[in-house]
Amino acid sequence: MTENQSHYDAVVVGSGFGGSIAALRLAEAGRSVLVLERGRRYKPGEFPRDVTDVDRMFWRHPRRAKATGLFDVRMFSGIGVVAASGVGGGSLIYANIHIRPDPVVFDDPRWPASITRESLDPFYDKVASKLGVSPLPAHVDLPKRRLYRHAAETVGRPVFDPDQAVLWDVPGDGREAGSSDEAGPRGPCRLVAECEFGCQFGAKNSMDLTYLAQAERLGTEVRTGVLASHVIPDDAGYAVAYHDVGTGVAGRVTGRRVVLSAGTLGTNDILLRSRDVFSTLPRLSPAL
Repeated sequence: MTENQSHYDAVVVGSGFGGSIAALRLAEAGRSVLVLERGRRYKPGEFPRDVTDVDRMFWRHPRRAKATGLFDVRMFSGIGVVAASGVGGGSLIYANIHIRPDPVVFDDPRWPASITRESLDPFYDKVASKLGVSPLPAHVDLPKRRLYRHAAETVGRPVFDPDQAVLWDVPGDGREAGSSDEAGPRGPCRLVAECEFGCQFGAKNSMDLTYLAQAERLGTEVRTGVLASHVIPDDAGYAVAYHDVGTGVAGRVTGRRVVLSAGTLGTNDILLRSRDVFSTLPRLSPAL
């Protein structure tokens, strides 16, 4: 791939959970892959903490072009959404908790018959392995955890500790504080309860440090500061129209396939704009 390449086997919009996994699987299949991400790449220690610096903290583009921060907060009539803007997407700010749904969840008839806890378990295993999902080490004592466990047991409620996708400070595991890798300095969890604000210590096994990092080693290109607008059928497959977040300059890139993984809000924005504003995908279902 060259720096000015404009056509790929696949263009992936978004670099969170869905986009990073898609990028890796396509790269493993030998495909040329471009990932478009509206936000910036954060290294450990670079996440914003000054709440008065709204331009670094919040994403308000295009209402406030200078505000291209980590948190995209949107309020609707019955729900508020906090999404992420950055390489790694929602994995940068989720609580890092991994709980597999109980089998009874899939008894709901709205699920396809082929989707059950049993059918999904091999894939849960795959993700858990890649993200280093593991329980809190037995030697770690958290007073708040003890109090919550005691309260639950007192009223007869079952108690369990959910697994987390972090680097724990476990002697002999080969990962000591201050170690580093391609993403910058990383260290074990410091128990500071800041998973939802971006881990300053590189302890979270977020998508940028796992799936996407491996995809990049296989040749995937990640283009940051690019906001996708709409999708256009093209002789080469599809074109993704976008504009540069910093300069506002419009551009487009083509791919034989396009994967929209810009989150629930971002993906629907792109689809609705493609159907209703630019009429480039007029046959999209009215159910959208």
